[in-house]
Amino acid sequence: MRSVTQSIHPISLYRRLQTTTRHLLPLTLLLLLGLLTTTTAAASTPDARSVIHQTLQIMQHDGGAKFNYSFHLGKLFNRHGTMIYKGNKSLSWNKKSMVWANGETAWFLDRRKRVVKVMNPGTDRRGLKGIDGQLASLTRDYSMTLTIEGDSYKIHLRACNKSADASQAYLYINRQTYYPTQIKVKIKFLWGKILLSNFETGNYSDAMFTFPHKRFPNVKIVDKRK
Repeated sequence: MRSVTQSIHPISLYRRLQTTTRHLLPLTLLLLLGLLTTTTAAASTPDARSVIHQTLQIMQHDGGAKFNYSFHLGKLFNRHGTMIYKGNKSLSWNKKSMVWANGETAWFLDRRKRVVKVMNPGTDRRGLKGIDGQLASLTRDYSMTLTIEGDSYKIHLRACNKSADASQAYLYINRQTYYPTQIKVKIKFLWGKILLSNFETGNYSDAMFTFPHKRFPNVKIVDKRK
């Protein structure tokens, strides 16, 4: 097993919800990946750490892994998609967007606007940080406790300081398979929920985590790197 060391001012309530939900999904997915790729996050009990380690043993794969997600925010917002991750790299897509991250650069494609934003992973504070930035946040900003709820281990993450992106989150891991099945996260006054399914390992090429310019020759590129 590898060890990885690494203001809203709305005009209306609707716009506030719209702004928050736009960033909630990538943050929760990266929060999950942070849990699955670090062994250094603080845990308040040995049980929480042992469950995370068991999940690591199953989920970590040199060639990478893939899963489907279904994101819900009550009746206000629903989205379904797929993510592939490999080490500190990831590729995710749904009907509205695609995100590539190769460990050094991240590309965010808005399918409708045909615009790609180029960013440095770990530098954006609006839920669009790369996996490395989320790892740093987890190891610095959260503590964990574990309880049993039905067929799942329930890990409660609480923010230790105000710089954390989410005030708290819950991760549910199946007690039989040790696959994560659900993650709930609270940002501002909202709770989002992601259901996870169809985990599978593979042998994914590193090249697939870099934005393929030839596939999208007519998109507008906006470089947000500093």
